[in-house]
Amino acid sequence: RSPFCCVWKKSFLLILGTKLSTMENGNSFLHALEDFEKRKELTPELEQYLRHIAKTGETIYPWNRLKPVFLLKLEKVMQEFNDETPKVDGPPTPNVENLSYEEMKERVVNIIDSFTGPPFTMQRLCELVTDPKKHYKRSDKFLRGVEKVGLLFSIYFTP
Repeated sequence: RSPFCCVWKKSFLLILGTKLSTMENGNSFLHALEDFEKRKELTPELEQYLRHIAKTGETIYPWNRLKPVFLLKLEKVMQEFNDETPKVDGPPTPNVENLSYEEMKERVVNIIDSFTGPPFTMQRLCELVTDPKKHYKRSDKFLRGVEKVGLLFSIYFTP
């Protein structure tokens, strides 16, 4: 036996194991999405699904199933951010509209809601909602960041 054969076999088994693990997660994600349609509640499986998208960019399921989950998570994060670190009123900043939290929230939700397919920036959007305080400390800055990512509005179609 050549050493190459053993390396190839180990690589194949590792890939196969990863694929099977993804398929198992995919099934739990599908069940969680089906439950969400009935209960409209974010479960740990759905949180994991959003983290999966943030990590891989793979949406796996159709946008019409993902969009309500993403919007609920986004609204939850926006509200938590606003409760913890509301917008600080300061002097006007050039090139930045001075909008209230409610106006910005409505604007961001409308942008995401307008997509007919997953946006090209879905991976980045999931990164923002799964780890919102990694780059933002205030709700107004977070909302502007999500808005900017959402405005890159190319959509991609999954077969």
